[in-house]
Amino acid sequence: MTDIKGFVINETFVFNETDNLYIKLIESGIDVTPLKKQLKVISAKIHNNKIGYARLESNIGIIKIIICPKIFEYDEKLFLSYLQQAFTLIERYKSCSKYFKIDKTLLNLAIANEKDDKNALNFDSMLESKFKMSLIEINTFFKKYNKVDVFKKSYASATIENEVDIQASICDPIKSNVHQFKKLNTPETRLAEIALMVIEFFIRKNKHYLSPPLVSLARKIYTKVKQKYRVKRVKITVSKFMHDGYEKSFNTEQKKRLLNNLLVLLSQEDFFNSSKGEGKLDRYTHSCSLFFEANIIFEYLVYDFLLCSYSSEEIKIKPRSYQLLYSKDNVEIGKIKSEPDFILDLNDSMVIVDAKWKILNKLDSNFNYDVLKLKRDSQLFRADKIMLVYPKVNSEILNKSPVYFNNEPESLINIVQADVIKN
Repeated sequence: MTDIKGFVINETFVFNETDNLYIKLIESGIDVTPLKKQLKVISAKIHNNKIGYARLESNIGIIKIIICPKIFEYDEKLFLSYLQQAFTLIERYKSCSKYFKIDKTLLNLAIANEKDDKNALNFDSMLESKFKMSLIEINTFFKKYNKVDVFKKSYASATIENEVDIQASICDPIKSNVHQFKKLNTPETRLAEIALMVIEFFIRKNKHYLSPPLVSLARKIYTKVKQKYRVKRVKITVSKFMHDGYEKSFNTEQKKRLLNNLLVLLSQEDFFNSSKGEGKLDRYTHSCSLFFEANIIFEYLVYDFLLCSYSSEEIKIKPRSYQLLYSKDNVEIGKIKSEPDFILDLNDSMVIVDAKWKILNKLDSNFNYDVLKLKRDSQLFRADKIMLVYPKVNSEILNKSPVYFNNEPESLINIVQADVIKN
């Protein structure tokens, strides 16, 4: 990987989550042509409010990309402090994870972070923790299954191809039928072969970047699975696994979780959730990434912020209601879901609270859209008040809160700032 002048690159670039990566890299003198496929994937994540870290690799260079939250200027210690705080809150409120729809990898990372040395937190260590957790879960999955790797299935044919079932052949009135036993792999053996292929590829791809203990763990799991399932030769390739419908073998919740962990090792967690194509084939050999949904992290921060003033019994997380939709003939034709982030159910009032991962610098049409959605929620839930919580608010606006529209002086809109970095 070289810059525009042809020099080898080994650099780290920092961008804001609102930046155009292509333009910023070109402005930094980087030839983005060999990176287009990887950058397309990262850009798609950023446009979905994701922040984090990516390492794009080749035989002749490495580019590391850090995507910083839009609410503060990048400072490595500040960003890591922000993530450390996020991990702490996610672990503290892990019983609420089903409401926040948090990614399983991020939840596991937060739990593991509480056990690790917090002073050693950095982007590469987080990436390594992510891989380590997936390897442990893969090992746990295969520990639970018996080691029988083949079973016999009887069938009849006119030609002899496998072990003959003499008794069944004698008893069959159709003498041309030769009953035989066909040896078939159990579904778990097929999964074991896929896992071995992925682990071997993972070690080969990352051996220069992983710590010796993690490489040792991966090799140990590889050896255990191979011996237990007596796999002599792995025939599946990465390209076949990613393109030939192998995901159908992962047909239970446990197996789907196994699939996700295998994709984590390939840095392709989102592969089967997006359109397939030849463009995918190149990227999993050249990148590793760790991205977090900033808006979900902010929801945890707002929940913690609300708990400073209200009890957990008074705060409802992601309550759900539906508004029925009718035609002019009074026929029900559908329903619209309403799911505010929080409701404060107090003795004398009910408050709808919405967490907005935005910087509020002016009260314009974008603010109006935020209010309209919240007002519909308040009607459905019969709430008395509404509150919009942002990570960063212009001080003049903050000082004028609450505000109201000229024809609705009784409908106050509370604008609140929840700081994302606590002292």
